[in-house]
Amino acid sequence: MVLERTNGVSGNATAVVQIINDANNTYMCDSNYTCSLPNACSQQFADTDFLGNDIHSISNQTLGSCCNLCSTTSGCSAYTFNSGVCYLKKFGLNAFTSTGSIAGLTSSTCQTAYMNTVFTGNDLTSLSSQSVAECSQACSIMASCVGFGYDSASQTCYFKSSLVQASSDSVIKTIVLNPLCSIAETLSIPFADGEDEKTLKFTIGNNIEIINPYNLTLNLTSAVSGATIGSLNKLVVNVTHDGGVLSWNSTEPAIEGSLVNLTLLRNGANALAVNATISLVSSANYIFTCDSSTSTCAVPPQCSVQYSGINFPGNDLTEIITESAADCCAQCTAYDGCQAYSFETSTSSCYLKSIAANTGWSSDVISGISASQCITMLPNTDFPNYDIGEEPGFTAAQCEQMCNSDSTCAGYRYVPATMECWPKYFVNNGVSTVDGGYFVLKKLPCLNPSIITITIPAHAMVASFMISLPQDQVYTSPYSLTLSMVSATNQATTADSLILPVLDNGISGHFYFTTTSFVVLSNASSIPIPITRAFGSLGSVAVTVISSPSVLFAQGYFNSGITFADEQLNGVLWMTINPSATLLPPQAISLTISGASNNAWIVSPKQCVVTVYDTRLSWPNAPSNLRQINATGSSVAVAWDPPAFTGGLGVTILSYFDMAIYQQPQFHL
Repeated sequence: MVLERTNGVSGNATAVVQIINDANNTYMCDSNYTCSLPNACSQQFADTDFLGNDIHSISNQTLGSCCNLCSTTSGCSAYTFNSGVCYLKKFGLNAFTSTGSIAGLTSSTCQTAYMNTVFTGNDLTSLSSQSVAECSQACSIMASCVGFGYDSASQTCYFKSSLVQASSDSVIKTIVLNPLCSIAETLSIPFADGEDEKTLKFTIGNNIEIINPYNLTLNLTSAVSGATIGSLNKLVVNVTHDGGVLSWNSTEPAIEGSLVNLTLLRNGANALAVNATISLVSSANYIFTCDSSTSTCAVPPQCSVQYSGINFPGNDLTEIITESAADCCAQCTAYDGCQAYSFETSTSSCYLKSIAANTGWSSDVISGISASQCITMLPNTDFPNYDIGEEPGFTAAQCEQMCNSDSTCAGYRYVPATMECWPKYFVNNGVSTVDGGYFVLKKLPCLNPSIITITIPAHAMVASFMISLPQDQVYTSPYSLTLSMVSATNQATTADSLILPVLDNGISGHFYFTTTSFVVLSNASSIPIPITRAFGSLGSVAVTVISSPSVLFAQGYFNSGITFADEQLNGVLWMTINPSATLLPPQAISLTISGASNNAWIVSPKQCVVTVYDTRLSWPNAPSNLRQINATGSSVAVAWDPPAFTGGLGVTILSYFDMAIYQQPQFHL
């Protein structure tokens, strides 16, 4: 920060700067005009004492040992030293002149508000007021008022002449006006003859307890030796934390049943530790619980997630008596069709439910679900009655939005074919339907996101945590995990959400060509291509095969597929070919398995080659380079280059020419 002297720099001059900051930090400046927060024993005030708030006194001390004692004594924030005796103080309040005494403060933060604290006695008067600010204004103009206690229950402020004896009170906070630590630093800065600028340096304190940004203000209050103060007489510096910029490290899709390591990166400033709070939501509605102490999220063991004070009215299968909510969950797990339960602690009644729905509050009920997934959508299902109203002509998104905006809506039924929407205020006794409609349950506690807090230590640039993905014994459709940063301390810039795809582990099958090469003739109208499914066979899988370009295909290439049924291990894909109007040399067609649905894996060999030979023959072309070899008697021997063969088969061709004199030549093949 530069203080300039303009419009004449002759002669000596002195500027007086007042230092104020909203966080009540105390800055002390040295002779080089470098200002910083004081250390524990640098704030000492000669001929000053603090009245009251004594912890105890210790004799035979020095000023330095007195300060050290306060720094290491729990609850001590101030001290007074006089004639070898050290008086340790809980608060540095009620400063007064005392010749020979030295008062000291150990904290660089000047506390002016004491929450849930009352100072008894020394009352001046009281005032009914709804505003703490109004009480502060009244105290500031009241003789002998050093602070006040504000009772939020009665909205009354009690003005004090001194603040001596503190005790706890849940409805009162005490405000101190102008304590010794809050006296603004006043700094005199001399300018020599011809000197036109001075530089002030501030080392901003790293106080992570101060969450919100605050202002550091420098006021030019006066100038001596004929100098005057210009119009730019105030500099305000906004002070905030900088925890850096957070981002996710890129990651590949995860595999079901694996342990995924996710990394949080920090760029930029790294002096402060940052706590990043992250929410985790599964598109497949898996329930995760997170442990910030171990930096791990996982699907909890069965019956370990329960919701106190939550009830699921309706959809009862049966009622039994159990000893605990855990026993009630065990009964649900063993009961056919039970997906949820509610345990009434006052009666030990356990209600087994066909579905978790109609979330309500009840102080003596503990509820839970038996599965690791939160069931929210039921295909081909309806829950009759309890309609809020029928809404025709709604899209699925509009139907959901309408239910979300109605606090009484417990779920809705939607039929895509007719675009009919039925929101319900109660869900009970579901029935099967065949019209393609589905039912969506809302406001379930298991839908709440999981939360984990990850710490990036000071000066560190990375932190990681683990997600243990569930492993199902049946095929799992692809789903995703969405990780969003809810908040980050120390004003760190949060990252965008990370969407982590989760793929099946391959138990739906590994697909490959059974044979890697075929030789066929062009008179075959279609060719069987066998494909094998190994490793797993759960679920229906559509396999797609594409070819290299060839004139034997009507579209110029082959692109088709075959669907494997659940547990089907072998399949045959028929490839149709169209004979060419002209003779063709052998055609080598490359086939590739290009896709497999439901996260099935494509493994080697995923390519094969089909060679197609043309079965048609034709006369050879006319011979070339005809030449005489020799003549004997009545015969002449000639030779020529073999003609090019235009048929499709790779056969060996022998051609010759017999010629008799005065006879018609004959060709032989």
